Amino acid sequence: MAGQTPFTNLDPATAADAMRRGSDVRELDQAMERILLCTYANLPDFPVYSCHLRPSLADPGGVDRISHLPRALLHDIVSRLPVKEAARTAVLSSRWRRIWVATPLVLNDAHFLPKGHCWPLTPANSPAITAAVSRILEAHLGPIDRVRLVCTNMNSYRPQLARWLQLLAAKGVQELVLVNRPWPRDLPLPATVFAITTLTRLYLGVWKLPDTAVLRGASFPHLRELGLCCVQMEHGDVDSLVARSPVLEILNILGCLKGLRLRLVSQSLRCVQISGSIVENIAVVKAPCLERLILYASCTPCGLCTRVKIGDAPKLHAFGYLQPGQVLEIRDTVIMSKKCDQPTGHLTLKFWQESGPIENVTSCMNTMSIREFRGEPGEVGFLEYIFQSTRALSTAVVVMANPSFAPFSTKEAYSKVKKCYKDMASDSCTHLVLESNGGAGGEIWRFKDGADFSFHDPFSVAEVRRPLS
Repeated sequence: MAGQTPFTNLDPATAADAMRRGSDVRELDQAMERILLCTYANLPDFPVYSCHLRPSLADPGGVDRISHLPRALLHDIVSRLPVKEAARTAVLSSRWRRIWVATPLVLNDAHFLPKGHCWPLTPANSPAITAAVSRILEAHLGPIDRVRLVCTNMNSYRPQLARWLQLLAAKGVQELVLVNRPWPRDLPLPATVFAITTLTRLYLGVWKLPDTAVLRGASFPHLRELGLCCVQMEHGDVDSLVARSPVLEILNILGCLKGLRLRLVSQSLRCVQISGSIVENIAVVKAPCLERLILYASCTPCGLCTRVKIGDAPKLHAFGYLQPGQVLEIRDTVIMSKKCDQPTGHLTLKFWQESGPIENVTSCMNTMSIREFRGEPGEVGFLEYIFQSTRALSTAVVVMANPSFAPFSTKEAYSKVKKCYKDMASDSCTHLVLESNGGAGGEIWRFKDGADFSFHDPFSVAEVRRPLS
């Protein structure tokens, strides 16, 4: 180990234990960093603006105009600054000092990284960042609006973490992003989090949820958005959190590797997104406001099939992405069954035709998006069936897999798609074929895109690179 660069995520004890078990320690460290980067890509943004504060706010004529702005406007200005620069405004004058201590705090610990530092982080960053976070939270006497803590190895600073959560609860934090810099991945999440009743948005990354008794005591009366990223949890934990969040609108889950089972009962949920997870069963029992159910890069448990059953969800209009072997049932109608899980060469147009027409597909579906198209026989057969059966189809988008990671030529795949739409049932369908330069497996699905209700269709593609002619 001498002369090698330090590990990004593994502490010396964990690295030594992994080596004793014969694991490739550096590969393990790099895999964990990839998981973290995917987690960071799906965290909500905290809008702040960098600036350079001058020693004086006075203009050349000696008049301090900014300090005489209305107090509410000054609070708004300070709240938009990175926390270090916001704190520095306190030295400008006694009025600015009062503004700082009373302004709702927006704290992002990444702002405490050394100047010019770039990702990935290392354990060496933690002491200075942890100390800075502690100083700010203790010193700021006003309310706390948004806090993003993603740079600390929480296992090494458990007392500080406990104090932070105590202060955040006391000062009424509204938005909290809390990501553990592992190791270990199964670090227990402090129960204090579930007593912060002021939260409107909560994202947790790389933790282990506490036991059922703690979750049953949770209360999130104002929580509208919940994100669980690479969190270890038991069956029923998510259901319990949803039940205790009466105004929850957005539920995002990333990297659940145990085998996710959901039973959704909610009067408020509008969007559920599950990405990069092993999914066993999803039952939408009663969700009258649910508009979007998105499964992306989700795996089927070994030897089993993923089952998705849609019960009472009258507003659901966007659902995807289905894969062979995933069973979809809408009320009593099976849309895709387990028999689809066979070699793709058998899933020809004839297979789908003999399966019988599905009324929900042929009469209602108006938008279809297929990603990672490779031109394989099963994909071509499915496309032919959809184009020949869906009378209401108005938009069809096929996004190719990156040819660098697939054994086909772009020209060949294009010709196969063109062949599929020769006998379209719809007279007014716009069809597009788009190229991809993403990595193997496609682009990362971003939760903020899927939950952007300003776009009617979360699967739409904003930039058309090459229309099919």
